[in-house]
Amino acid sequence: MKSIYLLCIMLGVLFCRCAEDKGNYDYTPVDELTITGIDGTYTKIVGDSLKIPVTFEHTVQGENENYEYLWEMDGKKIADTRDLGILTPSDMSFGNKTCRYTVIDKDNGMKYYKNFAVNIVSPFNWGYYLLTEREDHSSVISYFSVMDGNDKFIQTTSISGVELGDMPRSLAGKFGHISALKDYFWTITSVTSGGENPVIITENATFIPNNIVNTSCFVDQESGYVFAPEFAPLNRQGNQFFISQGKFISYNKGLLYRPAKHGKDYYWSDPVWSQAGYPHMFVFDKLSQKYYTIQSQPNVPEEGIVGDSYAYDKVVVITDCPSFEGHTIIGTMAEYAAPWDDATIVTASSNGISLIKISYAYSTGESKCGSPVVLPLAGVDSDSKALLVGKDWYFAVGNKIYTSPVLLPTLADFVTIPEDCGKIVSMNSSAMQSLLVVATYNEKSSEELKGSVIFIDMQTKKQTVYKNVIHKCVSILSCNADPYGWEGYGDGK
Repeated sequence: MKSIYLLCIMLGVLFCRCAEDKGNYDYTPVDELTITGIDGTYTKIVGDSLKIPVTFEHTVQGENENYEYLWEMDGKKIADTRDLGILTPSDMSFGNKTCRYTVIDKDNGMKYYKNFAVNIVSPFNWGYYLLTEREDHSSVISYFSVMDGNDKFIQTTSISGVELGDMPRSLAGKFGHISALKDYFWTITSVTSGGENPVIITENATFIPNNIVNTSCFVDQESGYVFAPEFAPLNRQGNQFFISQGKFISYNKGLLYRPAKHGKDYYWSDPVWSQAGYPHMFVFDKLSQKYYTIQSQPNVPEEGIVGDSYAYDKVVVITDCPSFEGHTIIGTMAEYAAPWDDATIVTASSNGISLIKISYAYSTGESKCGSPVVLPLAGVDSDSKALLVGKDWYFAVGNKIYTSPVLLPTLADFVTIPEDCGKIVSMNSSAMQSLLVVATYNEKSSEELKGSVIFIDMQTKKQTVYKNVIHKCVSILSCNADPYGWEGYGDGK
């Protein structure tokens, strides 16, 4: 009994003390850190400085900063300072680098992270590539960067040591994801008709050749085929083809298939792909001066015909296609309005500028040709140019540019290029079509570089002129941005 009595007394004392507890506890709030000032993606040339000043936002005002810092690139430490300020190593590999900034609170061990990416590119990256020709017909690529703020054109006769061929023809481009670089870039195809390396395929991250296409790439090395390309069309699916010495050739995984074989002689040029993605192409025959469509030949057992899906052997005549005798083809446009694939052919002649629509229905094999629309314009000749930008045509005649809507074509003045720059020899739009990029050539100039480049704002028509900076331009490729307006790729124009 005595022990039970003592236990009751002790429990009573304990409860009394708990009842007297006033709840006076001192809770210290934990500071939460937010890191700002770091973009999602940075694009840097090898050897460039990479500076990232950061800002901290605290949930507790007046909190003392007792932190450690860690900057990492692909898992490797590159700095331990609050702000980043480094030079990208000259031997750093090209491509997209996964990066992380870590802040460690030394008082409580809390860690805060910010992830971002750095694209390491060559000096030839986001900008404009102009394929030009010297007087001896050798090729030069002139490059204008939109990333480094330098208003100079870089001239090169090679792509990372691989010499360009002679007789330059075109620069073709395709924007897309390149798995080896873990990001989106432009694939660039340089096309020349002469030399050991007529076609060099690279991209605007490393500017290192990915493929070199020449005569040795033919699958059949015993045939004696010669590769001297004049055109390098890409179909809607992004597959590469070539027209070499008037012959149509398929290309796949570094190999050239045999030239297409037909029942009579043709000399193909000025190709226009199916906008609907059907496996056929409109091509112009220089011999007959007419357009046709070509496609792979299917099997026809009853006629003893064995098809070949890799060769565009079948030729289809376009009904009522007129002769283009006396006309120079200066531009093309592809459209699709089911079931018709349409190709609008723009020509220059003594009558002015003509637009002729030819149509082909792949599902039925039917074809038709519309009446030409003629836009009278003085001074039009074989050197005139045509460019489609959005829903408008732009025509260059001498040093003047005119425009016309695609629907209900009607000519209107656009701009006049300074006369001392010479005649317009090439045009293209910027990747996002906000600028018109114009190359001119003044054969009477006493300068070594007789070519000029003019950037024209499509809205204000303001001209930015770079005079005597290139040789004679034959093709312009705009790799200044992605064509979809994503952030972090070029200048967004």
